[in-house]
Amino acid sequence: MVLMFSNDELTKLNQMFANLYEKDDYQQAFTVFLEELKEMVRFQKGDVYFYKTEGDHINFEEFFFVDWGEGDLQKYLNNYADMDDALPIVSLKQPVMFRSSDVFMSDERMKTKYYNELLLPAGMEHSIEGNIYHGDDGYAAGIGIHRPDSIGAFSQKELEIMKLSRPHLVNIARKFVEEKSAVDPYLVGLASIYNATDIGICVLDGNMNVVDSNLARGALLNPEYMGEMLRSLVTIAKGLKEKIQKKGISENYSENKVHSNITVGHDKFYTEVACVKDTGTDYKFVATIYSLNAMLSNMTKDIKDRFSLTDREYEIVQCALKGMNNIEIGREMFISLPTVKKHLTNVYNKMNIEGKHQLLDVLLR
Repeated sequence: MVLMFSNDELTKLNQMFANLYEKDDYQQAFTVFLEELKEMVRFQKGDVYFYKTEGDHINFEEFFFVDWGEGDLQKYLNNYADMDDALPIVSLKQPVMFRSSDVFMSDERMKTKYYNELLLPAGMEHSIEGNIYHGDDGYAAGIGIHRPDSIGAFSQKELEIMKLSRPHLVNIARKFVEEKSAVDPYLVGLASIYNATDIGICVLDGNMNVVDSNLARGALLNPEYMGEMLRSLVTIAKGLKEKIQKKGISENYSENKVHSNITVGHDKFYTEVACVKDTGTDYKFVATIYSLNAMLSNMTKDIKDRFSLTDREYEIVQCALKGMNNIEIGREMFISLPTVKKHLTNVYNKMNIEGKHQLLDVLLR
C-alpha cells in the first residue's frame, strides 16, 4: 500500500488538531493552527474570518491572520472584500474546501480589477479556501491560505490536508460562536462532521460502550464491516486504558493517545485513539478514523485529465498506487499479464517516468 501521508505526517496533523482543542482562547487556537500548518503546506498568507453578508456588502466581524502585512490587510478589508470572488463559494451552506486553480478560469480572472489590484500585488494568486461555519442568522466563517504564482498552484496533497483539517476547524469555529453567544458548548461535538466521508469519530466510555459516533451516518465504512471496525477500536482503546491505569493520565496530550493502521474488509484506515477526562474520575476514549483508500482516491482524481489517461489506464494506476503487483492488477481487472504491462508502459510514457516507484512522485507534484 503506497500512502500519500506518512505516519509522521498523520501524527503531526493529529497533534495540530489536538492543539486546537486544548486552547481556551479560540483566536489563539486559529492563529497557532495557521502557524503550524506552514510546516506541512507552503503559503505566505493565512486567515480565519467571521462575517455577515448584508446585501452586496461583506461585514467582517473577526479576522484572524498570519503574515498579512498591515497595508495589504487594510487594502483588502476597506476596498476589495466586496469583490472577493471566493466568498460566494465560501458562503454556501454545504461543506466546501477548494483550490482557486480548480474553480476559476485563470485567463478570465486575470482580467479582473480584484486580481490585478489586490491578488497580484499581494502575492495571493493561488489559494485554498473553505467554509468552517454557517449560522441560520447569516453569520459565516471561512479559512484561506494564499501564495504567489512564483510558487505555483496548491497540490492535491495540500488540498487533502485542508480537507482533513476542516471538521476540526468547524468544531472550534462553532465553539467560538457559542462562546460569543454565551452558550456552553458540548466538549466533543460530532454533528459538524457527520457528513464527512474521509474522517470518522467514535467515542467510547470507560466500559468500552459507544456513546457517540458518525461511522453509521456517512460513507466512510461499509455497514457490513461496522462490527469489525468497532472491535478493532475497542481493542486499541483497551490497550490505552491499561496504560493509563498503570501510569495515570499525563498533562501532555500526546502521551495519552495511540495510533494504528487498521484493515477492515478491503479498506485501510489510519486510526488515532486518545484518552480524555470526562467527569469526576471517568474517562472517554475518542477515536479518529481516516480512510486511506478515500484519501488516495481523492488525490488521484486530477491525474486522469492531467495526463490524458484512458479509463483503463486510470484504473490500473489506482491499483498500482494501492501496492498491487502486475499479477494482482490482472486478477483485479480480469485482464492478462501482457495487457497489464502494455497499459503500464503507456502510462509511464505519458507521465515521462520509468516505473511504479515514480508514480507517487507524480501524484504529489
